[in-house]
Amino acid sequence: MSQYLRFRTGDFRFLLSLEAIVEIGAVVAGDDTGGRRLWREQALPVLDLAAWLGAPLARRAQQLVLSEADALHLVDIDEVEGLMELEEGQFVRITEVSPALAALVDAVAAEAGVCLLRLRQPLAWQPGLAGGTPAENPT
Repeated sequence: MSQYLRFRTGDFRFLLSLEAIVEIGAVVAGDDTGGRRLWREQALPVLDLAAWLGAPLARRAQQLVLSEADALHLVDIDEVEGLMELEEGQFVRITEVSPALAALVDAVAAEAGVCLLRLRQPLAWQPGLAGGTPAENPT
């Protein structure tokens, strides 16, 4: 059984393994510069999941600081919904989806009729295009 953070961004619900999360905090206005944001005096690449999946760009309320593949990056989200414990057998692998979704999600689970997308680890997005839309990203 693994523990996941359940969160919402845009119209999407996600699950992310707790192992990758360094910190959860509020987005601080004014710290953004060209797809990067200051966190503890480091300019980290920022990914807005909802925008990546086609929703309009918007200021998100919270950010996750993730440590993956020896690098830190930020993921903007709207709201943390809590923690969940799930077994691997509760997930269904997804295979035939858009390249934008495949870069981020490897499986789906359901709880009370809500589709929960499990984020791939590490995320297969390009930090240079952190704020980009799927059309701008060649993945």
